Amino acid sequence: MKKSGMLLAALAWPALLIASPNGGPLGDFEAHVDVGSPKIAGYATWNAASQVYTLSAGGVNIWAKRDEFQFAYRKMKGDFIVQALVEFQGQGVDPHRKAGIMARASIADFDSPYVDGALHGDGLTSLQFRKVKGEDRLDIRVVEVLSDVTHDMGEAAALEKDGVERDLQAELANAPEWCGEGLRLVRREWPTDIGPVDLMCRDAEDEWVAVEIKRIGTIEAVEQLTRYLEVIRPDPALASCRGILAAQSVKPQASTLCEARGLGCVEVDLELLRGDREPELTLFDA
Repeated sequence: MKKSGMLLAALAWPALLIASPNGGPLGDFEAHVDVGSPKIAGYATWNAASQVYTLSAGGVNIWAKRDEFQFAYRKMKGDFIVQALVEFQGQGVDPHRKAGIMARASIADFDSPYVDGALHGDGLTSLQFRKVKGEDRLDIRVVEVLSDVTHDMGEAAALEKDGVERDLQAELANAPEWCGEGLRLVRREWPTDIGPVDLMCRDAEDEWVAVEIKRIGTIEAVEQLTRYLEVIRPDPALASCRGILAAQSVKPQASTLCEARGLGCVEVDLELLRGDREPELTLFDA
């Protein structure tokens, strides 16, 4: 699943009541909170020994144009893989209670765009989504499982291959000079009001540089970097911050847009960066 700037979380509506108030952090999640202001507050716990999260909630539903549920979340962007074993504790009384995983644009809005995979109290499994804020939700229901087979895709699996943004970020954090001569890392995941910048660096002149990292540099990536700079530069100390888009490959349109906006762009070979292969030797005639 790829979705930029989303909240990734475990969700519950409603389940077993337990004694841990809203707040955070919670295990791998940075916080947990009630969405939609349900009348009955939700709860969540984390058992580090058993690696089990337990969530409880009391709200109208995750349905139609309003959602009310307990949300354990962390902010993520780029490519990610989510796996969860979800089950209810006790039989419950509402066949429409739900538990599952969700990617959501906002926790402040009860009618935010989202997509989830949810187990229902009556045994139904469904994929639910809301494409636009304020619209009704849609769902895809799995009524009957005729076959459940797992195939090992090996290294060919698209989301498992080397070169995902996480790997690029980790390698470039250790060698930021690949993004520009003289760059040195200040912080990974520099926080802003609209999400974290992948790398925040300083250059040889001690000026600030924001680096956005993608597998493929597209126009959308340039727009994202531009938005980061718009919220960074109002700070007088960061007013001269410039931006660099780093990717394994940069689309020609994205390169042209970077140049027009005064942004830098650089293509990074992950195998060379890791030292897995030597650079190709070339001949030239002066």
